[in-house]
Amino acid sequence: MPDANERPRIIVASSTLGYGLARMFQLAGAKERPLMQVVRTMEEALAALGVKSARFEALERVLPRRLKPSSGEKLDRSPGSAAPP
Repeated sequence: MPDANERPRIIVASSTLGYGLARMFQLAGAKERPLMQVVRTMEEALAALGVKSARFEALERVLPRRLKPSSGEKLDRSPGSAAPP
């Protein structure tokens, strides 16, 4: 995980099962992800990040260069197909 020692990671898990699994994941990877936190609500996540109010907007979906079909070529999305180099 890039920048896992510099950027906080927050997992929001509202269900008891999801929260428990996320906490085990957090504990198992504490050395690799020291800034990871697990919370139950978005409000807790925003507070942990120091965000007072959040406004989310949709991002333009852009395929990575390696997944963009070249002119005239169709992208194969069938199971087991490999991405072109």
